[in-house]
Amino acid sequence: MEQAAIKPVSFFKHFAILTGIVFIIFSLTIGGTTLFSHFFEEKRIAEGTEVASIPLGNLTEKEAVEKLGAQVQLWRENSAINLQYKRKKIKIDPAIWTFHIQETVKTAERSVLPRLLVELNEKKLNNVVEGFNDPILLKNIDEALLKSKLTVLAASLGRTATIQLTNYVKESPLPSKVIASTSIPYVDESPELKEWVHSLNGTVIDAGKQLSFVSQIEKKRLEPYESQRLNVLASAIYSAALKTNFRIVERHIGETMPTYIKPGLEAAIVPGKQDLVIENPNPYPYTLKLETTGGVITATIEGPPLHYRYHIKIKEEWIQPRTIVHYNPAISPGDKILINEGSSGYVRTVYRKTLDKYRKAVKTTKIAEDYYPPRYKVEERGLPVAKEQPSPTNSEDQETTQPADNAKNDETTTVTGKKPDKQTPESSSDKRGNGTKE
Repeated sequence: MEQAAIKPVSFFKHFAILTGIVFIIFSLTIGGTTLFSHFFEEKRIAEGTEVASIPLGNLTEKEAVEKLGAQVQLWRENSAINLQYKRKKIKIDPAIWTFHIQETVKTAERSVLPRLLVELNEKKLNNVVEGFNDPILLKNIDEALLKSKLTVLAASLGRTATIQLTNYVKESPLPSKVIASTSIPYVDESPELKEWVHSLNGTVIDAGKQLSFVSQIEKKRLEPYESQRLNVLASAIYSAALKTNFRIVERHIGETMPTYIKPGLEAAIVPGKQDLVIENPNPYPYTLKLETTGGVITATIEGPPLHYRYHIKIKEEWIQPRTIVHYNPAISPGDKILINEGSSGYVRTVYRKTLDKYRKAVKTTKIAEDYYPPRYKVEERGLPVAKEQPSPTNSEDQETTQPADNAKNDETTTVTGKKPDKQTPESSSDKRGNGTKE
C-alpha cells in the first residue's frame, strides 16, 4: 500500500494557520494581563522616585501616603528648629507647618524633582518673632525671605537647625542716635593723650564683636604706657559701656581709689597685663566716639536705639582699718605715738538695671565688685605695767602674775627696742580682687 505524498502547499498552509493561532493566544495572554492591570490593579509609583530623601518607588499611592505620613509624624516629634536673635533663642512649634502629603504623592511622578508640599502659618510665625520683644527687628525683618527659608527646611525634613534672624534683617538704613555718653573733667594737654583719643575715635564695634582698648591703640602703631591719663580714657569708655547692654569681658582697677571718677566706674590699664575689653551683643554695629576739649574727655557710643534702657547703681561699703600696736620700752608706760593714722577701705559693687519703656526694672545684673583695702592705723606705745599679785600664804615657792590686757580684737601687738619712727606698714595679707575677667 503506498503512502500518500504530502503536498508542499498544504504544509505551508497548515503551518501558517498554526502560527496564527499561537500568536493570537500569546497576544490575548499578554494583552489581557495588561488590560487587567490597567483596569483592575492600583497604579504604582515609578522606581527611583524620592521625596525628602524618602524612597517611594514601586509603592502604590496608598502605601506612599502612609510611608510619607509616618516620616512626617516622626519629624514633628523629634524636630528642633529654633530662631535666634542676639542671645535669645525660641523653639518653633512644628504645628506652624501644614504638610500636604496626598498632593505630594499625586504630583511625585509628574515632577522631575518631586518635593514635599508644605504650607507655613504666617500668623504663628509673626507671634514667634514678636516673642523677641525688639521693635527694630519687627520693623526690619524680611518676612518673605524668612518664610521661604523655613518652608524649604521643613520640606527637606531637616530635624535640627538654628536660624539667626540677623541674616533676615533688611539692609535699610537704621536710625542712629547717642545711646550712652560719659564725660570726665581732666586737664591734660599731652600729645600722647590726643593721639590715643584720635586712634580710638570712630572705632566701629561690629555685631557680636569685641573691642580691646590696648589692641586698638596699638593698631595705630602707638605705644600706650601705664599712666593716669590712659586710665582716665579707659574709664570714660568703660563708664559709657555700662549704660548699654554691652558685655564687659575684661576690666581692672588700680591700687588706690581714683579721684578723677566716681569709684566703681574706674578702668585701669597696664599694657601687656591689664586691658579693657567690651563686646557688642547686638545684631547691629555701634560706633565709639571720643573727644577731649576744654579739659573734658567725653566717650560716646552711637548706633540704633536699644530696646531697653540701662541704669547703673553702685552699692558702697566701708571697711574700718585695724590698729597695729608696737610696744617700745623707750616710750614711757601709758604714752603712745601715732605712726600712721591709716585709712578706711572700700567695697564698691556695680549693678546694671535693665528698664523697660515705663522705666520699670526688668532685671538687675551684678557687673563688678571693686575692693580697695584699708591701710592699717599704726601706734607705738610704752610697755604696760604689770599688776603685782600677793603671794599665796600656803606656798612660798608659787608665784602668779596677772597678764596685762593689752590686746584687743582689732589690734596687733609687737615689742620693739627701737626708738619711735614713723613708717607706713605693709602687710603680706593685703589681698584684693582688683580685676574682672571673663
